[in-house]
Amino acid sequence: MLHVGNDIVDLCTKGTIGRSKDLRFVDRILTDIEKKHVLGCQKSPDTLLWAFWAAKETAYKAMNKSFPDISSAPRRYAVTLDNPSLKSRMFGCVKTPAGVVAISIFIQKTHVHCIGTTGNFTALSRVIFGAEKMDTKAQTQLCEQQSMQVRRFAKQKIAHCLNLDTCNMDILRSGHKKDPGPPVIRFNNQESFMDISLSHHGRYVAFAVQDVKKE
Repeated sequence: MLHVGNDIVDLCTKGTIGRSKDLRFVDRILTDIEKKHVLGCQKSPDTLLWAFWAAKETAYKAMNKSFPDISSAPRRYAVTLDNPSLKSRMFGCVKTPAGVVAISIFIQKTHVHCIGTTGNFTALSRVIFGAEKMDTKAQTQLCEQQSMQVRRFAKQKIAHCLNLDTCNMDILRSGHKKDPGPPVIRFNNQESFMDISLSHHGRYVAFAVQDVKKE
């Protein structure tokens, strides 16, 4: 079974702005080659930094489903991009301690979104994904609202793409309360073989799912 991962970074939060100047942070998360690209970036080094971060997080989330004990140390995830020049969409791969994950990164002025799969680039083209900005009113209880909104958004997008009814679909955690586990999709109370990844940060929520109907 192929596994997917995704990660989104809101570029306008207090914790993301100016982090490329924090050399201790850069040294902790980037490989030497990645660091060279970020420090040499004239256009927007912060955006490139978070693009690398999102790629690493995406790869970890995808691999962790098959290898629960895999290291999450960012420097152990080496990102190679086709052209790290902050195009609106970049392709590449992440070499992890357990294998390679194919990735695609979407660059916007306000956020960075990465999707990835343990399959090849053909499998990546079959990934259904999306990202959206949360409603302003939904930020009062941010964590709870992020979780609710990303599930609602994913259900609507998946149902539309696959011509399904959202009333017969649920996105739930696979584990129990102490260890909730990764999210799973259920159709008519039956767990599907469609692997899904949810993410949220700041004002944004995002998802990625492997469409097995196109296999």
